[in-house]
Amino acid sequence: RFLAMLNNKPLSTAEEFGINAVRTYRDYFLAGGDTEATKLTQSAVRLTKMNGLRIKLDAWVALAVKAAEKNVLFSARKNCKVFDDAGTGGPRKVI
Repeated sequence: RFLAMLNNKPLSTAEEFGINAVRTYRDYFLAGGDTEATKLTQSAVRLTKMNGLRIKLDAWVALAVKAAEKNVLFSARKNCKVFDDAGTGGPRKVI
């Protein structure tokens, strides 16, 4: 559905694109698409407006790696939720 919306209006603004993405995932989860029965939120953000967060996150990562807490970071990555486009053979997206 999401790609159909994009194909129908390929010149969508960033705001329209974000709204459609959030609504598509919302509808999926409301229809029971979340097999873990977890309460979720879906948001679209303009990352170009988040430079301060990026700087702080980069600094945190540098400190975590420097503090030799790589095992904690690897554990977090290993245990995070993974999303992919089932059946496409495409790359998996680790969140």
